[in-house]
Amino acid sequence: MCDHSRLECHSDVNNSQIYCFILQGNGALTLMSISENFVTYFLESCSKIEYDESVEEVFHRNHPRYKALEKMSGPILDIGAGDGGMGQLMAWPVELVGKSLVGCDLDAKDTLPPFYSDWVSGGWEKISKSDIFGGILAIHVIEHLNSWREMLSLALSVLADDGYIYIEWPVRESVSWPTASGIWSNFKILQPRFSNQLLSTFNFYDDYSHIEAPPTMKEVLTHLSIVQVIESGPIKLHDFTANLVSKGLKDDSVSNVTMGIWAEFGFAQFILAQKKNFEI
Repeated sequence: MCDHSRLECHSDVNNSQIYCFILQGNGALTLMSISENFVTYFLESCSKIEYDESVEEVFHRNHPRYKALEKMSGPILDIGAGDGGMGQLMAWPVELVGKSLVGCDLDAKDTLPPFYSDWVSGGWEKISKSDIFGGILAIHVIEHLNSWREMLSLALSVLADDGYIYIEWPVRESVSWPTASGIWSNFKILQPRFSNQLLSTFNFYDDYSHIEAPPTMKEVLTHLSIVQVIESGPIKLHDFTANLVSKGLKDDSVSNVTMGIWAEFGFAQFILAQKKNFEI
């Protein structure tokens, strides 16, 4: 291992690939390249530990999504709401009691998911420009849209003054990361009992609905130059990831394994910004 003031480089177990980190001023590590073996051995180590039963709540309470929801008031628009998974966060903590979500996705809902008071079907273009929201979530949406700039412009136009917008999407580097299927194939050799693949995405192109490449942090920040950025950066929750992945492996949970792996290696990045008094 070579150790420099700004760069740390390590070889994987078989010395087949070097993976490097930039050591930032705040002590955070930024992953530059990663081997399939390295992720495989992380998974194997997770399969051997005992997890804390409260790990899901602890993980999500420390996730930037939760911290963004804490700041938001009034109706909160969830663009790309899917099956209403954000409602899970509303079920745990007393801090979020009374907050109301409005879902928006391509598909209509016969029954509203828990903690959703309304639903907009047909995609983001169907959002009424006359509505005003106290907060807006756009979680893993822009990587599916060539029109992500237009979507963000509309989102900002319906965001109340001093309201918060939270955006989350994959890092550009993930286009060259190992595939989820390749990682899981290696993992099954080491741990044959895990036959069902529980890691949904690791390489950006594992998800065929993704656009050509995710926008960079700089590109999205440039489009948000009219708001005040509160916080931004990669999502890394090293203190909780092994526990979450361990629980996911035990429970056959694709969500927990994938989110744990993502937060260990920094697959996703986020921006939390506040709209300051301006006219669109």
